[in-house]
Formats: sequence, C-alpha cells, structure tokens
Amino acid sequence: MAQANNDEKKTTGTTEPPEQDMFLQFIREQGLPLFLGIGIAVVVYLGIMAYRGHKASLARQAANKLAMAQKVEQLQEIVAHYPKTPSAAVALFSMGTAFFDDGQYALAQQNFRQFRQRYPDHVMAPAAELAQNYCLEAQGRLEEALRGFRSFAESHPEHFVTPLAVLGQGRCLEQMGRPEEARTIYEDYIAEHPEGQWTPLAETALLYVKQEIRARGMKSAGKAVKPDAAAGEFLNPSK
Repeated sequence: MAQANNDEKKTTGTTEPPEQDMFLQFIREQGLPLFLGIGIAVVVYLGIMAYRGHKASLARQAANKLAMAQKVEQLQEIVAHYPKTPSAAVALFSMGTAFFDDGQYALAQQNFRQFRQRYPDHVMAPAAELAQNYCLEAQGRLEEALRGFRSFAESHPEHFVTPLAVLGQGRCLEQMGRPEEARTIYEDYIAEHPEGQWTPLAETALLYVKQEIRARGMKSAGKAVKPDAAAGEFLNPSK
C-alpha cells in the first residue's frame, strides 16, 4: 500500500513537499520507535535541510559533521560552534537520545528540556516533550511521567506520536500496581484505533496486563482458601 501511494505521488505530483513534511512522512512510513530510530531519521532530515533548503557553507559544514558524529562530544561541538544551523537543533536532540540509550536518564531529560527551550517551534519539539516523560518513567518517577503522558495526549491529540503517550500511561499504571486502570487505557485505545499503527503494541500490552490481573485473582483466591484448609486439617488430623 505504501509503495502504491509513493508511485502515485511520483506520477501525479507536480511539486515536492516541504522539507518538514518529508521528515514527518519518513517517520510515519518507517514506524521508527522514538529512541531506537530517531538517529536515522535526523540524518535523513538534516540531509534534506542542508542540501535542499540551506546552501550556506556553514550549514553544510555542520551537516557534514553531524553525519560523521559518533560520540556525544562531537554532537556537543556542533551545538556550540554551529548554534544557528539546522544541525545544532538535531545534534541537541540526538544528544538526548544518546544519553537515554546509555542509561543516563537525568542528562537525557536535561537535553530534551533545553531543546524545547531553544527551539519551541521546531518540528521535533513535540517529540522532545514526549521524550522528557520517557526519561521520568525510566527514572522511576512514575507519577510525574503519568501526568506528563496525559498532558501530552491532551495537548497534542492529533500528533502522530500521541499513541506513544497513551501507551506510556498504561505502562506507568502497570508499574504503579494499577493494572485495572492500565487495562482500560489499552482497551480504549484498541477500540478507538482498531487498525492503528500502534494497535499491535497495545494488544500485546493488554495481553500481559490481563495475565497480571488473573494472577492477582488466583493469588487472592488462594489466600481465601488457606484458612478453610487449615481448619479442615485441625478438625480431621487423620486426613
């Protein structure tokens, strides 16, 4: 289906979409997880921005450095020395993802916060906001993460990463020992998006949370039976 749509665009389109739309379309079609695939996505984005929208020598230098960057220190250099180029914004975001992948969640959260402060209108600003809540969740600050995910879903109801905020609420509730509420989150999402891109993930999460609820029920039932069994043994010691 995606290939057919692409072919149709090639044959019927007369103008190329804006760079921002191309970046968003790339993310949607690839279905990349926020923290695993964003590195590839930003390089594609920078390539488009540098070679189609920004011909200045400084922007090209920054883009080349970003494409070659393999360490956080190299990303920091881009942010420091090329602050007004498109590469600086993507380098700052990439620093956040690098810290997150390395388990340095507080540093990652700080980078995403700085990104939102410096680039509040950037196409990746909503992703940075969502990422902050992932960082809170990873640090075990579940109440804050839950509020953040809810706030994001309410303020960005149509954004293509909003489903991740909805599922994030379910994860937080599970970790907080509230599986019934988590089940409601997943069931409501599946009912509203039966063919959604993230529905299989919600269905898998729902499966696990139902198992947890059943296990809790069996455990409670076992506790309720034990006193009667103990009484039977007392009254009938020969059994």
